[in-house]
Amino acid sequence: MATPHSALVSRPVMTATVLINTEDCQGEYTMFDLRSLDEDGAVLDGPLFLEIGETLELRVEKGDKSIQILARVHEIGDDESMTVRFVDKDPKLAEFIAA
Repeated sequence: MATPHSALVSRPVMTATVLINTEDCQGEYTMFDLRSLDEDGAVLDGPLFLEIGETLELRVEKGDKSIQILARVHEIGDDESMTVRFVDKDPKLAEFIAA
């Protein structure tokens, strides 16, 4: 049995942008998808090749809200995924994720 449209709950889509500002590279990179996000870090899918241990700033947007978080590359997956762990935990992150 199909679910009526009125019963569907729509959650805002989260998008992520990697902000890099080093001597070798500057820019905003949006060529990947945000696979998951929690209070400890995020998993990004796409062809963004950074080194394990490299520091970056991650801007996550959801609807009209956004948050920027300093992160460090923790793992590079075989499936073009990149796991980052947050360096400075923003106390507003849990509220942002839940909204």
